[in-house]
Amino acid sequence: MENNIFFKNIKDKFNPDVIANLSKKSGERQKTEFKESKIVYNGITNNVPDKIKNYKDLKLEIDHPLENIKKMLAMKMDERNKQEHELKPQKLKTLPQNLIIDKHIENFEELKNSSESHMKVTQTELNQQKDKYTSIMSNLKNMGILK
Repeated sequence: MENNIFFKNIKDKFNPDVIANLSKKSGERQKTEFKESKIVYNGITNNVPDKIKNYKDLKLEIDHPLENIKKMLAMKMDERNKQEHELKPQKLKTLPQNLIIDKHIENFEELKNSSESHMKVTQTELNQQKDKYTSIMSNLKNMGILK
């Protein structure tokens, strides 16, 4: 009690609720009586066995035999698979309707020529962007913003 920081009267500060609660709890502890009994209680089934002769009397009984459990599991798995098949949308690969392919590549030369033309177009676009960047940088240097 003396080591309780709430109970100590330090500089006229203390918590009076602690004293009241402590007296209530100590009174409850003194009034509570526990009686020893030799009754075995099974908390899982909420049953109190009448006659216990050996450990097998305390063993839990299985409602369903193991074979029935395997059949039930197989039925549940079939049901789950059926539900997954019915409820999950199937992903189909389709082409957009507005996509029209006019030209088919027939040989390697066409593929090579088309890739070269594509490379030329991308190179010209890159050169145009580079020219824009250099012109912006030269204008900034002329204005005196950049050195």
